[in-house]
Amino acid sequence: MRRALSLTQYLLQTGDNTDNTYAHVLSPVAIALKVLSATISRGSLILPGRTPDQVRDGVDQRWHADETDRILQEAAVKTILTHGASGDRLAAVSFSHEEEIHQVCDGPDARYLLAVDALHRPTSLIENQPIGLTFSIIERSKEGGPVTEGEFLRSGHDILCAGLSLFGPTTILLVSTGEGVDAFTLDREVGNFVLTSADMTLPSSSDVLAIDLSHADTWSPAVRRYVDERIRSSQTGEGRPAIMRWNNSAVLGAFRAIMNGGIFLLPRLAPSEPGPKDNPSSQSVQHSADSQGDQGSHELESAESMPDVADAGASEGSADSQATKDSAPHRWSQSVRNPLGTPEEGVPLIHTAGPIAMLIEQAGGAATNGGSRIADLVPQSLHERVPIMLGATGDVFLIERYADEYEKGYGTEVEYPLFHNRTLFIQGT
Repeated sequence: MRRALSLTQYLLQTGDNTDNTYAHVLSPVAIALKVLSATISRGSLILPGRTPDQVRDGVDQRWHADETDRILQEAAVKTILTHGASGDRLAAVSFSHEEEIHQVCDGPDARYLLAVDALHRPTSLIENQPIGLTFSIIERSKEGGPVTEGEFLRSGHDILCAGLSLFGPTTILLVSTGEGVDAFTLDREVGNFVLTSADMTLPSSSDVLAIDLSHADTWSPAVRRYVDERIRSSQTGEGRPAIMRWNNSAVLGAFRAIMNGGIFLLPRLAPSEPGPKDNPSSQSVQHSADSQGDQGSHELESAESMPDVADAGASEGSADSQATKDSAPHRWSQSVRNPLGTPEEGVPLIHTAGPIAMLIEQAGGAATNGGSRIADLVPQSLHERVPIMLGATGDVFLIERYADEYEKGYGTEVEYPLFHNRTLFIQGT
């Protein structure tokens, strides 16, 4: 019987094959993830100072969620910093929800920086849903001295290692060191991550479409057209079924995409004031009653006939998908710095979008902010946020092709029935 490869053995092999000394950073991060897995599994039991009477009488649910979030994020920061400081290779850590950069080591071997989105959307625990964490490792741009914000302002091309950990019924760790994506599952009996999937490839064709329909009136025309065509084609009885799912977590969305394919969209918002190219028929949108805002999922199983995406540069299951591991061109005529209008929207570029984009592309998919490839973006501030569209290259490139047509004025006459004004009442004449 072949022995399973542990993460420790994997890291030793990685360090032996190349000069990947950042493996000495990834190792303590993995230990921190194991500790966090045990903490997270306790759920509401981590809440302190609750007497039997308080439990019996009930507590405010909002306080319950907020306090759980606070305790878990504090635990994540403390655990990662504690284990990160156990070696001498990690210079500093930046967390997505903290302004402060945590200085860790200041020796000659402290060459690496760690960016972490610690426990993305931990309120999912209240509903007993999985929660996630993303991280990336980059090399310092200078030697010695305190780490400054500017050293973190690097594009995704400078990421040496990216990871995504999902804490649910099992704890899973996806890792990419620039040579594909490998998945490890935490074996709680032996206390180590074990390799369960190697060189993962994102399925090029999938039924899944993940987007929040309740925000449809804020989508760009290209996204509206794509979603409408997919839903309409699924109702014709032709082509593949369409399964619509939504959970407002880019971490979970990326994990699902790598495992099952499909596309996850936190898209560009349309301008607040209609421009000359806006389609009047797209201005009023019916919100879906099935969408649950921040959380929720629903499925629509029927059939679908996808438009031909050959012109969009997608080739299902071919070497073209493999090429996205090195290059994922976008087809918008104008690159958009931050398509979302306010800094509070989107996901953190450095801490979340960057590592997710590396994982998606290394698995053969594509990741864009709606105007540019995520990996090409150079952050302008430590906590810059961007929208993200990720998944199968055919789907992502099709949206970009629609956007390009819209920019050139080709799509202004098209009407999308899904977004017409609708009513349940018959209007008399």
